[in-house]
This record gives sequence, C-alpha cells and structure tokens, in this order.
Amino acid sequence: SDVAKECFEKVQEQEVFTLYNPVAIDKPQKLLKLISATRLTQEKGYERMVQLSEELERKKIPYIWLIFTDRPTEPVSKNIIFMKPRYNMSDYMVNADYGVQLSSKESYCLFVQECLKLKVPVIITDLPVYKELGITKKEAHILKLDMSNLDVEKIYNKIPKVNYTVPVDSDSEYKELLEVE
Repeated sequence: SDVAKECFEKVQEQEVFTLYNPVAIDKPQKLLKLISATRLTQEKGYERMVQLSEELERKKIPYIWLIFTDRPTEPVSKNIIFMKPRYNMSDYMVNADYGVQLSSKESYCLFVQECLKLKVPVIITDLPVYKELGITKKEAHILKLDMSNLDVEKIYNKIPKVNYTVPVDSDSEYKELLEVE
C-alpha cells in the first residue's frame, strides 16, 4: 500500500513503488453443516461417525460438524467441534443441514425427533424404531449398519426437504398425566 511504501522510504531512504498484494479466491463450495447430540459410546455409533467424517474428507466435501457430548474424545478431524451438552439445542439444530445419529440401537432417539420437528433432515442408521416412527428416505439418509450404502456425494448434493409429522403427538398426554395446563 502507499502507507507501507511511505514507511519503507523513510526507513530505507530510498524510493520504491506501490505494488498491491494479489487477492486470489478459490470458488467457494457450499459448507455442509452437521450436528449431533450424543454420548460417544460404541452403541451410539462413534466408529460410524468417524467413518462418515473420513469419507467426507476423502471426497473433499467441506463440512463442519458440531458434536454435543459429555464424552469428548480425540478429534478425528479439524472439521469436528466438540461442544458441551445443553438443554436447548434448537438454535443450533435449525442452522444445520443434517442431524446425525448413527447408533447401533435406539429405543426412541429424542434428538432425531427434535431435528425432524424443526424440519432438519437426518442421517441415521436403519433401525426398527425409525420405521416405527415413520421416518423415510423423504426426510432422511438411512444408512445400513455396515455403512455399505454410504454416499457422501448424495448426502452433500441431495439434502431432503422435511415434511415430517410426528406419528403420535404425546405432548397432550404428558400434560394430562403430569396435570400441567
């Protein structure tokens, strides 16, 4: 800049010319935003999460993954950020492209239901409870437990639009049971 030129000329007592730095910007890609709220235990699919992360990186898909957990582990990627658990996650969830839960077993999975209620698609494993809850490929990428159908390019390029209705709205039943208005 001219400012740098003038300083240099004063210090070096020699005349120079201004030459601005080039500003080269790579064409930006869409950033895939993932979120999970889970215990990082074997049954909750930590190994599958690592596999998903590695495949995203292998395919050079830009992503950031917020994992809310009480069991931090060594980061497997510079794209994963461990966060402390919190009660209200909806602010984070609505800004995600996907909620991710790759469990081996689930009895219900409140996190997946919260994502879908907020119109956030999910990446889940093929478990009976999700069939029971009516979750389909319309609002989810459903992966086999062995991850043999993992297609990160499809996940990246075909984010589903969620139009999911919770099959049983138990809010009123709980209010009645707990005698809350």
